[in-house]
Amino acid sequence: MADKSSTHKLTLREKAEEQFVALELPSSETLSSVEIQRLFHELQVHQIELEMQNEQLGHSHAELEGSRKQYFDLYDLAPIGYLTLNAQGLIRKANRAATAMLGIDRDVLIMKPLSKYIVPEDQDHFSLNLNNISETGKPQGWEMRLVRADGTPIWASLQGLLAAYGEYWIAFSDITELKRLEAELIKSEALYHSLVEISQDLIWQCDPEGRYTFLNPAWKQVFGYELNEMLGKKFTDFQLDEAGDRGYGEHVRLMAGNSVTGYEATHIGKAGNEIHLVFNARHIEDKRGNIIGTSGSAYDITEQRKKLESEAVTSEKKNRLLSTFIHDYSAALDPTGDSNFERDFDLDHLSSTFQNDESSLRNKKLTRREREVLLMVGQGISSKKIAEQMGIRLKTVEMHRSNLMKKLGTVNAASLGRWAIIAAQMTTPPPKMPVLL
Repeated sequence: MADKSSTHKLTLREKAEEQFVALELPSSETLSSVEIQRLFHELQVHQIELEMQNEQLGHSHAELEGSRKQYFDLYDLAPIGYLTLNAQGLIRKANRAATAMLGIDRDVLIMKPLSKYIVPEDQDHFSLNLNNISETGKPQGWEMRLVRADGTPIWASLQGLLAAYGEYWIAFSDITELKRLEAELIKSEALYHSLVEISQDLIWQCDPEGRYTFLNPAWKQVFGYELNEMLGKKFTDFQLDEAGDRGYGEHVRLMAGNSVTGYEATHIGKAGNEIHLVFNARHIEDKRGNIIGTSGSAYDITEQRKKLESEAVTSEKKNRLLSTFIHDYSAALDPTGDSNFERDFDLDHLSSTFQNDESSLRNKKLTRREREVLLMVGQGISSKKIAEQMGIRLKTVEMHRSNLMKKLGTVNAASLGRWAIIAAQMTTPPPKMPVLL
């Protein structure tokens, strides 16, 4: 090894001497002592400069080797896969992450076409992106499926760019789990939209001004409008002024960050009918947390309201009839003549008793004539007057009264009058309710 080095140095020296002779520099005989000293000084300085340059080159070489090692470590130990492809698409380099994701040893990968590890359906997509990189010189990003050594497909997100000598640098990461979550999210959203579409509850969204931006089909069923007739309009357009003012106040509360639960509001349908809804609502936020609208659900309680109002009317009517009965027949029912007898009645107890008696009366199977006589008795009409109004004989009326007392189990006129009130209550239709605004 030493001989070769000496031979190399000697060769360099010989070449240097040949170039020196070619320079045709003046000989030492023609130079003065001053010139020789100056030349010697210049040679010494130049030698020191060369030594310094050589030392600097040594440092640069060491730094370069350090950078190359650091680059190799960053490349090989990176958490994402790195591949270097030549112009023909063959793998020239691959880091550890790339081999781990593909499940293939590095030695096996080198100089193999990357297309070999791509799902057949995605190979054209890969070629198209590689061509785009080559033609435009700009980085490209895309997603495709790769195949592991065991045949398992994985989804990968790739970034590619053009390197020197027509090569390509490819970085990729495994996004299989992300794709699975995306598929589940799409499935979940499809299920949510399906449930919203078939829901009997009214589901809605409004913008900050209270204009409908989304309505599910249940709104058409309840309001009678086509959805496009309501979308873009304010919810207050479908309410009377007073109800709209209250509703807008709740909308302002929602836009301030509050929520609403069990809020009841009256709306007007396309046919002018009243619609009673109960709302649950909250505000909508964007990704930055800014409130951009409201949303919620509502359910229709119109029929329940009608039923409650009807029951209230019936209850009021019963109480009124009971009070009339107590007032008109208290003297007959209280042989002692106690003045406090009337106010000692328990209306709730009597109401329950009357409901039971209504059922009992229906089971008595009274004839039409007997019902007519019973109703007139309840009005305090005498048997003679009943006979005249019905166009029958007095004796027939007395016979009907006798039959009624037997069927109803009564022993006097006062008890018969009580049954007459019950019969009147069953016969008289409830009064028409006023329209509530």
